[in-house]
Order: sequence, then structure tokens, then C-alpha cells
Amino acid sequence: MKTPLFRIVENSVRLSDEKRVLLQQVSDNPAALLGVRRRAQALLLLDAGGVLNEIAAAVQMDRRTLAALIQRYRQGGVRTALLGQKSSLQRRNWLALSPMG
Repeated sequence: MKTPLFRIVENSVRLSDEKRVLLQQVSDNPAALLGVRRRAQALLLLDAGGVLNEIAAAVQMDRRTLAALIQRYRQGGVRTALLGQKSSLQRRNWLALSPMG
């Protein structure tokens, strides 16, 4: 059963140290697509306990997109959250080649 978007807890993402390092590298990587960098930044801010409205504004996402990102992270982890469930082999390989990926 899916969680309704309005019931998502604001700081509902908990990252391991390794995932935090990977997301920081992705968010700082100018070669990464802008959307991927924004999603990485959003996950980092959520892990830090940020408020949904503030995070959405900071990464230029609406609340629904941010809520969908949280659900993708919960269901499939970092790769699914950043790249989607049906990401291309090229994108998956790019993330796998990232340090600690």
C-alpha cells in the first residue's frame, strides 16, 4: 500500500555515511545532469532534517516531486531515487563508476 503524499514525514530519509558521500559527490559533479544533482541535494537536505517546503525551494522542486523522490528512495534506494526505476544502462554505469557507488 502506498503512503499518501501528505503523510510523508519531513525528515524521512536516513542515509549511511557511504550514501551521504556518494550523494555529495554527485551533487558537486558538474558533469552530472542538473536533475540528478538536484535530487542528490534534496536527499542530503532531507537526511539533515530539513523541512519539505524549504528543501523544495532550495532545489527548485515542488512538494509532490520531492514526495515522489522520497518514495523512490524508500522503494529502491539511492540509484532509483537519482535515476528512476527504468534508468538506462549508461546512467546506471555512470553511477556505478562513481567512487563508493
